[in-house]
Amino acid sequence: MGSQPAVGAWKRLLVQRTGGNRRKETPGFALISWDEITAALEQEYRQPWPELCHRRGNPARAMGIWFARHRGGMSLEQIRVALGASSYSAVAMHVGRLQRQLPKNAQLQAVAKTAQCPMLRYVP
Repeated sequence: MGSQPAVGAWKRLLVQRTGGNRRKETPGFALISWDEITAALEQEYRQPWPELCHRRGNPARAMGIWFARHRGGMSLEQIRVALGASSYSAVAMHVGRLQRQLPKNAQLQAVAKTAQCPMLRYVP
């Protein structure tokens, strides 16, 4: 990769370019908080988040996880803690399942595109 001084110079340049902020932003979108995500989903589904996230057959929980991952820049572990889920793998499965369903499911796309919070809108 290079000598120690060269690697140090590259690291300093990278920190300077990113402003020391290691948290990535999704291109074209600012990072949003978990509270903003849940509030937007509450508005969209017109139900409180605790009800939404524990209901079966409702994509709100999966949408919340997907938006937290892609618009919030949250790790799967951070999402697991925010949801109070016991399994890291369950959160990962939600993300994967929704990513596979979103391009094919017009109903999910409609919910994602018409979300009340403009920061949550799905852009294919």
